[in-house]
Amino acid sequence: MVEYEGTLVGVIAKYDLAKMLESSEAGWRRRHQDRTLAKTIMSENLLTASPETSLVNAGQEMITNGVGCLPVVKDGELVGIFTETDLVTYFATTDSKGQVKTTMTGSFLTCHRHHSINHVLRDMETNHVFPDRSGRERHCCWHNYTH
Repeated sequence: MVEYEGTLVGVIAKYDLAKMLESSEAGWRRRHQDRTLAKTIMSENLLTASPETSLVNAGQEMITNGVGCLPVVKDGELVGIFTETDLVTYFATTDSKGQVKTTMTGSFLTCHRHHSINHVLRDMETNHVFPDRSGRERHCCWHNYTH
């Protein structure tokens, strides 16, 4: 999640990093990762869920908009992140109708939009955002949200 003055203003997901690294434009390559700002690659058009959003509605929103996670916001405050992994885990382990608050991850990473990409990557590595050998990963969708 990317914050500015205590407000969520964007997201940096693995997709955003991969898109930057695979970009045919070499502009980012001319800049050292320590000087590339998070705002350069973050997604800014944010979709959010409330803790009471149904899993079906959250899943439909993610599919419709091609996103892998939704920041969970309550009364204008970021309270968690709901990811594809949360959705799959829920449906793989239960058959009841639940709400996002029962499956969201309350542990997430944030960064400032002026943090360098190198800083973001270090934080992701330090906090085990990338999958380990078992294939498990920490939830890693970073957003920038304003309300």
